[in-house]
Amino acid sequence: MGSPWRAAPLLAVLGVGLPAAAAAQETSDAVRIRRILVESRGIFPEANGALLPKLADAFHATTHESVIRRELLFREGEVLDLERVAETERNLRRYPYFRDVRLRVEAVGDGEVDVHVETFDAWTTEIGIRGGSDGGETRFGASVQENNFLGLGKRLGFELQVGPDRTTNQLLYEDPQLFDGAAVLQLAAGINSDGTHYRVHVGREFRTVDTPWGATVTLEQNAFDTRIWNSAVETARWQTQARFGEISAGRLLTPEGGRPLTRVFAGFRYQERNFAEDPEFVSSSPAPSPRRFGFLYSRLEWIRPDWLATQGVARLARTEDIDLGSTASVELGWSPPFFAGESAWSGQLLLSHGIRIPNGYLRGDLQASSRYQGGSPANTLAQAQLLAVWKPSEASRHTLLARGLVGAGWALDEDVQLAADGTTGLRGYRVHSYTGDRRVLLNLEDRMLMTGELAHFFQLGAAGFVDAGYAWPKGAPWRFSDLRTDVGVGLRIQLTRASHNGLIRLDLAWPLQPDPLGRRAPLLSFSGSQAF
Repeated sequence: MGSPWRAAPLLAVLGVGLPAAAAAQETSDAVRIRRILVESRGIFPEANGALLPKLADAFHATTHESVIRRELLFREGEVLDLERVAETERNLRRYPYFRDVRLRVEAVGDGEVDVHVETFDAWTTEIGIRGGSDGGETRFGASVQENNFLGLGKRLGFELQVGPDRTTNQLLYEDPQLFDGAAVLQLAAGINSDGTHYRVHVGREFRTVDTPWGATVTLEQNAFDTRIWNSAVETARWQTQARFGEISAGRLLTPEGGRPLTRVFAGFRYQERNFAEDPEFVSSSPAPSPRRFGFLYSRLEWIRPDWLATQGVARLARTEDIDLGSTASVELGWSPPFFAGESAWSGQLLLSHGIRIPNGYLRGDLQASSRYQGGSPANTLAQAQLLAVWKPSEASRHTLLARGLVGAGWALDEDVQLAADGTTGLRGYRVHSYTGDRRVLLNLEDRMLMTGELAHFFQLGAAGFVDAGYAWPKGAPWRFSDLRTDVGVGLRIQLTRASHNGLIRLDLAWPLQPDPLGRRAPLLSFSGSQAF
């Protein structure tokens, strides 16, 4: 009865109250897990016999207990590790077939605890029609998809998507627990209006921060049209054949429990692109020369995780896990000519870091990549983003978000462009309005939760926003006066029992300056995710 651990707040296990969690960990060396109790609940466990919820649960296959147990990072008889309990909860929450996950630790006697794992299923059988409009271009799609096939956690489906640039028909299958949870399998095959798409991915991923090793194999082939735009006008179109293959393996160098983590990777990455003129379009420039590289590469990663559980960012009221820790990744590759490819060097840099502030956080990300070929850099691209999230108070229904993004390219490949338009966060301007080799995007948005759950089915939210941005054509100077701005309001509908994100976003934006074609009219956009 007098164990100091038993007095520690349960919230520490869930990632809230970190000092208490650390103190509890120091005193839990002798505390062992007696039993692990798993309870998998349906979609509407609290609906009190209402007809529609009852029918939904009757036709829904509740997730099997074995699927949940394969994700547990602790076993009966082991010493309790609070970090592993919290990490297990995050891992379970990332799967779309769970709308909520709760882990609870209960003291049952001197030196022993029971761990209760409770999951709440989402509605995973999706048969419907989806639509969207960004930047004045409409898209729609129809799908028949099961994200938790027979309650086994596997995804099986067919999708039809019609967008401004192409129509796609795709079959897909995903098994996140291949070989009894040791690996992930993803298969996809599509027939597009401008080509085909095939993808196979098998991987033993780093399921936990202390997983000792991982390996992946990916094969992908695509045929599609590459379109180049200038001042909202399509100026070039090339038929493109792309092939991609990668095999890699990584190992954890840090002893278990050590921080920061250090991982080293080695692999081979094959990239090929062939271009041809489109006979149905007269391009202003000739098709690019073929590119073929076979990079032998090595990558070093440093990771210091710091997880924050929050709400109101990507979703209205579902728990989201945000990593505010520090990450650094450096990769160097060499494509030798004897792999039937071009001789070149490649480099990639990724940096991210988060800072907690009262009732919010800041997170910065930097990505940079380049290729050194023929004595000079080629296709060099750098992009930095800063995201700020803040609530007036812990109980507030408002979440304020601000984003700043800056991207710049040097000697970009002919088929690479940066865009500032309705699809990238400049919601008052049509798709492909501004393209070039440098861009700036600025967003400020107030996301507000208006209701609780209605009819055990959905929640309503609203948003007010201001966007600014521009993409400069190659050779044009950076000028602050070029920035285009818009203001708008939006409606958010969160489908509380749906799998995946379950968010419907409708935004009405007014541009404050005309676009390159002189148009200046309000634009309505609707989508299944937040604008940023």
